[in-house]
Amino acid sequence: MWELLDSDPLLELEALSHRHQDGTQPGTSPERGAGSGRSESRDPGDLARLLGAGLEPDTELSRSLRDAGLESTALAAATELVASESFSRFGRAALSAAEHAQGLARAFTALALRHRDGQLGSYAAVDGEHRRAIEGQAAAVLLTRELAEHSESTVTSTLLELVLGFATRWAAKRRVQLTQEAAPAVGDVLKYLARGEDLRQFIRRQILDIEDQDLIIIAHSLGAVAVMDLLLGEPLPQVKQLIAVGSASGLLFELDALPAGRFAPDYQLPADFPPTHFIYDDRDFLAYRSAGLFGTKASDHQVDNGVAFPRSHGAYFNNDQFYALLQDLLP
Repeated sequence: MWELLDSDPLLELEALSHRHQDGTQPGTSPERGAGSGRSESRDPGDLARLLGAGLEPDTELSRSLRDAGLESTALAAATELVASESFSRFGRAALSAAEHAQGLARAFTALALRHRDGQLGSYAAVDGEHRRAIEGQAAAVLLTRELAEHSESTVTSTLLELVLGFATRWAAKRRVQLTQEAAPAVGDVLKYLARGEDLRQFIRRQILDIEDQDLIIIAHSLGAVAVMDLLLGEPLPQVKQLIAVGSASGLLFELDALPAGRFAPDYQLPADFPPTHFIYDDRDFLAYRSAGLFGTKASDHQVDNGVAFPRSHGAYFNNDQFYALLQDLLP
């Protein structure tokens, strides 16, 4: 679901509105829409007022937004949501109050993330735990007239049935957009492999400028690739430990593409290479388990950022699980 909402925050509202435009689904009676809970339309004005009240200072929703670094974009997200035709159509759809609340909460959260991405010029580092907290609080604000009588799994299965029907057509129409979203990360790696010496020398100068002789380097993504490449080509004894976060070092090494490293079966990192820990999330498609390629001085550690790619690639640094792991790895 979030793979789609990251690119089109209003997609779920459109899908559900389309399915329930006449108040029913095939095989259901007018009294029961999604197979669970009492179906009814919600006045868009009421929904807008409820959401606005939830954004007042010191509400649970405001605190969740602040904790995730999205407080500055919440009002813009709510305004865009309420002003959209999707919002009006969705409010009139015959759905249970729970489905109205959950759908709008996800759309609001996705819009807040998109506005924050725009401010930063990159994907905001918001993990799944913080995102779910915002969704939950926003849904609670909107769910004021009745409690959900059905489980989240029921809602999820219904949404999957709806959204997957739209997914292929949605992706086909947005092929250029999806390519543009993926291209920067891939382009950075290709540029580094072609002209990476300047970056390696920049990192080298930063290390040598630090007087401390017991350095621990925490590097992310291409930065971790460059640091590892640098240390393979030129040992720097002051670096005592390398923590590579969301790194494709192992993949590039196995492809024999690292300028300073040559792939070989049963390879072992040099004796003077610092102990190296690879931290990855299975949903981060630019991060790979790598320890098995580098021998006994390397280890792999998995975390769950709780969000879909590409947001998962930057969400490590807003994930409490990552910092708990870091505390265990640091001396």
